[in-house]
Amino acid sequence: MVQRNKRFIPVDITFYLPTPDKRKAIPNITNSEGIGNKVRYFRLKKGLTRDELAKISGVSRAYLAEIEQKNRVNIHPLYIQKIADGLGVNPLRLISPNGYSKKKSHFIDYLIPPHTLGARIKNLRFKRGLTLKEFTKKIGLSKDCIWRYEKDITIPEEKILKRIAKVLKVNVSKLTNNNRKERRNEIQEN
Repeated sequence: MVQRNKRFIPVDITFYLPTPDKRKAIPNITNSEGIGNKVRYFRLKKGLTRDELAKISGVSRAYLAEIEQKNRVNIHPLYIQKIADGLGVNPLRLISPNGYSKKKSHFIDYLIPPHTLGARIKNLRFKRGLTLKEFTKKIGLSKDCIWRYEKDITIPEEKILKRIAKVLKVNVSKLTNNNRKERRNEIQEN
């Protein structure tokens, strides 16, 4: 019988386990969720901690925690704007379309002051909850055309203005606010 020479070679085996991620899984979100849940959703989706969002947005970490955990509803539009800018989303995405209709209406006025015809069209479109695509489909115009009206690049003709007013469920006089003639005169002078 042959005896084998058994050699023992020491091997250093080190297991590298993945470090646990402090960030939690991204929860599912619906439009009926409160502002706090939406802030948390977009923050986690972007991969930010509360501290990072606080630095980016200029809102304190404690206030962000309070918004997320308690689902506060009485948040000043300025803070919603700052948080939305920090998250890189439209501020209207943080507001629920169902529960905050009066607050949403005031917030839209805050974001888009209705001083010009285009701003009034956009403001009323948001208040009615219409996307640009839905709005253009109801009026029968292109997105580019409506975009030009909302940016005050061009002024709609009287018959188009009546169609816009009908879709937005307002009078033409409320929509124009008597600034239409003044704006046309300014354009013709230039």
